[in-house]
Amino acid sequence: MSIIRKFFRFVSTTTNYLYYNHKVRNIDYFDYEKLVYPNHKVPYGFASVLNYGNWKAVAKLKGSRFNLIKDYLEHGLSFFEDINAVPAIGYIDRKTIRTIYTYSDKRKETIEQYLKSRNFQKKVIAVGPYVLGADFFHSEKELKEIKDKHGKILLVFPVHSMEGASAQYSANDFIEKILEIRDKFNSIFICAYWKDLLSTDPFIELCKKNNFTIVSNGHRSDPMFLSRQKDLIFLSDMIMTNGIGSYIGYGISMNRPVYYYDQEYQYQLEDNPFENLVKNNEEHLTQIKHKFGVIFGQPTFEISEEQKQFIQEYWGSWTHN
Repeated sequence: MSIIRKFFRFVSTTTNYLYYNHKVRNIDYFDYEKLVYPNHKVPYGFASVLNYGNWKAVAKLKGSRFNLIKDYLEHGLSFFEDINAVPAIGYIDRKTIRTIYTYSDKRKETIEQYLKSRNFQKKVIAVGPYVLGADFFHSEKELKEIKDKHGKILLVFPVHSMEGASAQYSANDFIEKILEIRDKFNSIFICAYWKDLLSTDPFIELCKKNNFTIVSNGHRSDPMFLSRQKDLIFLSDMIMTNGIGSYIGYGISMNRPVYYYDQEYQYQLEDNPFENLVKNNEEHLTQIKHKFGVIFGQPTFEISEEQKQFIQEYWGSWTHN
């Protein structure tokens, strides 16, 4: 692609990005149907870094402006220990990048090993759980009003689909597990991922039949995604999930207990460029999944030291209790 064509593509996609940012910036997580626009995508050339609004949170955590030309961040958690998996998503190899931000010291070491293997001179900084740097979506007064209305909240994050792959699991089985602890709460919030809201997801349909409250953080390109998620975690009294996502570490770092139901699930691949990467690391990922089941496998309102230490290993450390 010529430089001129790249420039015009960047301009058009940036205009589109800013249009949708403005369109959804004040939409509440309860109005989930108004939040999900499949054409809400980040500008050409900035895949990964602008997802979820992480860059704003990282800027606050590091105490200075995030430079979109010189700075890079990993948009999500990675359990891959193979250094060849480091550049799988995004543009960490780009020549203009000088500083790379990630979650934990463990992940920092893996990235540094990769950079050394390529003779790259870039600085890597571990900032801990990104959510701690995000602003709340609502004011303190508004959050109190929501909490007063809904009482004790179980916040459920179902395993979600991704671009190129659809999540498949027994919706009935997961619903039954939620119902087992329903009487401990006044409200059940189901945080649905944007891609699953674009289809008739069987789990979400069952949640509606059970009168659960559906919420959403928005599209992954939405800069307010992380702020909405921070609100929901803050409002919750326990987090429940059947998948492994950033919200587990975010919940623990915000002092919210997590219950992980180790359910069998798989991804129906559509056009996933990372299929071989997942297959090559399948054994390691299975071990990680099992460990989550052991450590977080019981519904409890307590957070153990073992849980905190495990989360800090992958999400990084935080200073509050």
